[in-house]
Amino acid sequence: MSIIKAFTSIAFFTVLSRVSGFLRVAFFAAFFGTGTEADVFLSVMILPELMYKFTSEGLITGAAVPIFVTEKPGTQKESQIFWTLFWGVSISALFAIIAMLIFAKQICSSMVPGFLLETQSRMVEMWKMMAFYILFSVQGSLLTAFLNARQIFGPPAIGPFLVNVVVILGIYLNKEGHVEFLVPYVLMGIFIQTFWLFHISRKIVGGMIYPWSRGYFQTDVWLDFLKKSAPIAIWVFLTPIIPLWERFLLSKQGVGAVSTLNYTDKLIYLPLGVISLSLASAIFPSLSESGEKVRIKILGKSIWWGLFVLLLPATLIFYLCSEQIMYVVFARGKFQAAEIASTSSLLTAYSTFLIPISTVMLINRFFFAEGFFRITFMVGIVSVFLQVLLDTYFVEKIGWLGVGYGATAGSFFQMILLCIMIAWKKSFESVKIVLTPIVVTLGVFFFAGLYLKPIWMALLAHFSSGKTTQLIAIVAFWLLLQIPLFGLALVSKRYFRNA
Repeated sequence: MSIIKAFTSIAFFTVLSRVSGFLRVAFFAAFFGTGTEADVFLSVMILPELMYKFTSEGLITGAAVPIFVTEKPGTQKESQIFWTLFWGVSISALFAIIAMLIFAKQICSSMVPGFLLETQSRMVEMWKMMAFYILFSVQGSLLTAFLNARQIFGPPAIGPFLVNVVVILGIYLNKEGHVEFLVPYVLMGIFIQTFWLFHISRKIVGGMIYPWSRGYFQTDVWLDFLKKSAPIAIWVFLTPIIPLWERFLLSKQGVGAVSTLNYTDKLIYLPLGVISLSLASAIFPSLSESGEKVRIKILGKSIWWGLFVLLLPATLIFYLCSEQIMYVVFARGKFQAAEIASTSSLLTAYSTFLIPISTVMLINRFFFAEGFFRITFMVGIVSVFLQVLLDTYFVEKIGWLGVGYGATAGSFFQMILLCIMIAWKKSFESVKIVLTPIVVTLGVFFFAGLYLKPIWMALLAHFSSGKTTQLIAIVAFWLLLQIPLFGLALVSKRYFRNA
């Protein structure tokens, strides 16, 4: 399957899951707003969000996909590799769950010290239940890695949609208004997703009978996986410092600050999931199979089309139209003018973050395919601790909006470091292929951000204040940005032909 077809397949189903995710968040916002109930549940939901971040950053796939693509499909060896990794990650997840159960109280009290003791106690009990999410999440990630290595991209992307549907059902059935009622529905959703991935995989993996047989666990395969994934794992496991620290800072900024961050995150991760993560997943098998000279060209084209052609319009929309977006998506029930104002301000602060973090996702896949796992590890660790410092500084200076600016500055630093590593490990010609679309994208963004606001306001003046008409206005403005960029990218393809 070509990269374009793979990306289109993943993106389509990701849009489906993201739309259902919006509905889930909108339902929740309408029922709970930004009060105490919302704060405690959304603080517990950091665990599923972290697992999504772990898996999207390549915790399992970074090492598993290169292992799977080197093995011939349908062989007993393939089956042995599959079940070795499956049982290995499952047992590792069980140890993590035990740690979460033992230290639940300490984790929750450290994460949100600004919460009342009664609220923290509720959070601890919910946290203990949510800990079992880890097991199904890592199993699902391994199954997705296997399917992607076999060029199956679309069906696995349906999984998050199934999770969202189950959670929406839970919100609808929650007549008492207690958020504790929703945790079992979250767990049910992730279980259904894992079951769905197993259903797809069972016809592909040979030797599905007796997967618990001792002969199916290959110690050398597991040690190879650990060797490759260890640097990724250390870095990825340190990344929770950032969202945990952000919630620590915001828990001291008053009621509603934590839930404001969560609502904004859901919107930010729409283009990250549909465009950036979908593209990173689509190119990774091809990067793993290709030679060194071809890899850098695949990376350059991916950054050009993903960043400049597809992501730049979305970034500008978030930057210029944040208030209207929040109104269309969330304005119902308890989510009214004050909540719209706070979340739209944070969305504006976060919008620029999309460009560097998306570049980081793509470059990391390149280094995974090259086998340079320690580079992503070292760069990631430095970036994590820098962002903690930046978040602290900006929150102290400008309040809760500072987390958006801290995230943007930290991701820019990480992107620059990775580009320097490309120049060091490959060549200056290689880094030129990568930097050209990045510089063009940033230049157009900053220029357009200065001069497009009056155009947007003029366009908005022709539409009424209803949600439907506001949505039409946003879509029209997005098309106004998307079509010229797409045409410009087609003209610029000559650059890559000569690269």
